[in-house]
Amino acid sequence: MDLNAVIAIQAFRPHVGGAELQLERLVPHLAGRGVRTEIVTRAVNGCPRRERIAGAVVHRTPVAGESRLASVVYVGVALGRLLRGRSRIDLVHAHGALSPATIALAGRLVGLPAVVTVLGTGPHGDLARLVRKPLGKARARMLFRSAWFVALSDDARDELVGHGVPDERIRVIPNGVDLADHRPASADERARLRDELGLPAGFLGTFVGRLHPVKDVDTLLAATARVPEISLLVVGDGPDRGRLEAKAAQLDVSDRVIFHGQSRRVPDILRASDAFVLSSRGEGMSNALMEAMASGLPCLASRTVGGARELLAGGRGLLVADGDVAAWAGAIRRVRDNPELASALGQAAAGHIAGSLSLESTADRLARAYAEIAGVTA
Repeated sequence: MDLNAVIAIQAFRPHVGGAELQLERLVPHLAGRGVRTEIVTRAVNGCPRRERIAGAVVHRTPVAGESRLASVVYVGVALGRLLRGRSRIDLVHAHGALSPATIALAGRLVGLPAVVTVLGTGPHGDLARLVRKPLGKARARMLFRSAWFVALSDDARDELVGHGVPDERIRVIPNGVDLADHRPASADERARLRDELGLPAGFLGTFVGRLHPVKDVDTLLAATARVPEISLLVVGDGPDRGRLEAKAAQLDVSDRVIFHGQSRRVPDILRASDAFVLSSRGEGMSNALMEAMASGLPCLASRTVGGARELLAGGRGLLVADGDVAAWAGAIRRVRDNPELASALGQAAAGHIAGSLSLESTADRLARAYAEIAGVTA
């Protein structure tokens, strides 16, 4: 295959988030399948305007931040790149339904196929946020009429179909996991990593994600207060951190809740943990959840986390009612008090990820979709 794709994404390295990390890990695998990619993203203070990474070239626009001006400049600069490179570009792929999807629509105006990945579903997801934006309903209608879509889960596909997108223009392509980094740990390895990372003894539940209200870490803090025999490790950072630290103090659990911040050792942290907890009220296909599953952890997730019902079905994890502190405390106790159940859930989860949700399988599916949409011989 010989195919050139422009990928638009709001933020990229050094910004750390599920979508950003997934793309950075995926592009070398796409390159190995003959897909050359240019990533167009917003400026980051202190980062070069142009940067070559493994498998792609990153272009950053001149204005950093999330202001209206930054959005206008981002879309304008991206459109200029599409116009200048029209003859050598085969398609535009937007990661997200806001500004990146507007760039994809601009690509349609110059005759390029547009692909949009819906990163989140439900009332806090991409499409719900889009229609609340200026001219959002009109932009959504244009997308639904003219773009192809990548749905990370069946939930996302169903939401798109509900908006009138024909099923034949939707490809369900889940995220993938790097199985070289994320794998189950033996008991000895878990103990060694726990000591090396300075993590507490006893049952350790871990959350990984951006500290934002939609993640609802409040529920995990309140559940931790009801289960005094456990510790909670919160890995990640974001605008909610200060408020959450204050809430932990208010609940008198500061001695059992560790706010770790961002970390490049997430694979080791997961292997050192006893369970993974994801109380978010809005996700697409959670990379953190998939990585925890690949690490062999018993995983607990909110019922409305996009894709969680698929990922954790068939005894691969536990689904818990959103925001229900008592239910979360009960589910955590159930896993803590039943090692056989915890082991069975973790083994089933790891087997599922290894069997069908590796980065390689995601790259295969996406490269085939690109070839079909762009009319390029695979």
